[in-house]
Amino acid sequence: FQRAHGARSDRGARAAVERAELLGAVPELAVVVEAGAVGVAHVDAVARVVGKAPEAVREQLLGSPSWLAGKAASSSPEQLERLLEREVRELVRVDAASVLAAQRARSSVRQWVAADGMHHLHAELDAERGARVFAALGATVERLFHQGNPEAGGRAPSGGPVQAALAADALVELCTTTRGAGPGSELVVLIDYATLAAGVEQVGGVCETSTGVSLPVATARKLLCEADILPVVLGGDGVALDAGRTRRLATKQQRRALRAMHRSCVWPGCSTGFERCHIHHTDPWGRHGPTDLEVLAPVCSHHHHQIHDLGWNLTLDEHRNVTVHAPDGRIVQRQRFERIVACTTRAPRAACCRE
Repeated sequence: FQRAHGARSDRGARAAVERAELLGAVPELAVVVEAGAVGVAHVDAVARVVGKAPEAVREQLLGSPSWLAGKAASSSPEQLERLLEREVRELVRVDAASVLAAQRARSSVRQWVAADGMHHLHAELDAERGARVFAALGATVERLFHQGNPEAGGRAPSGGPVQAALAADALVELCTTTRGAGPGSELVVLIDYATLAAGVEQVGGVCETSTGVSLPVATARKLLCEADILPVVLGGDGVALDAGRTRRLATKQQRRALRAMHRSCVWPGCSTGFERCHIHHTDPWGRHGPTDLEVLAPVCSHHHHQIHDLGWNLTLDEHRNVTVHAPDGRIVQRQRFERIVACTTRAPRAACCRE
């Protein structure tokens, strides 16, 4: 109704409906909203996380209304969204096999041709097959860019129209030629050694794709039959220990090590996934800073622009905690390093965290 009468945009109307549905399903949350303890941004954060969660996990989240309302009242919208995303990951991790089976059952591809002749393709894939497709597509995009694809316009495939045009070329090549993604295709699965060895997830362990989606350990073991194992050794604080030092740009080994530590852009509150980030030198290369792992961090295009063009600054301490400074030097944000997995043993390289 609001969309039809011009009161809201499509996105705004959809968001209003999602808020209303959520508040109807969780009256306790509606109470704290009405009392002014929680704002619309909190409700939207909950709606985003709940909307993306598997059905069984969604029911568990909405089945604890008092807990949900309490967390909303005691957190900022950004903190609430991160907290709920962690909760979803934990709930999914408990029964990753059932979640993967349900995702596979829901997987589908829809295709149609519009009146103007444009062909549309929409795919929804489970975590394992989706990660395979994303890896192949990403590798082909990189290869086309470095071959001088005219769509790139001399710019790196970091997002926006250039990335979209290259992705279209890459998809056509993958579907219509025998070259495929080539040797550059790399599917990343992060799993700690104790979980890999035992065949079931251990306490404090992890088994997930590069986008942070949990996989059954059996699936990771199956993938190992087809892949090389590239170890990344972590210390007890979850910080990578062994990674190379090299030229201005981060090496592939360093990127793997950073992926083992970070799911997304390190800027506080940013959820842009690691695969869409640039590797930033917190100690600038142009000022004789090294390309060492301890000064490298994944940063999305938006925040990279803020750093290099608008005068903002981002620093890491020895524990990888982040501090953001405004252009005038004021500290405006801090965020503790949230490790994905930590090895507390001093096991040799062959018996520690593997990516």
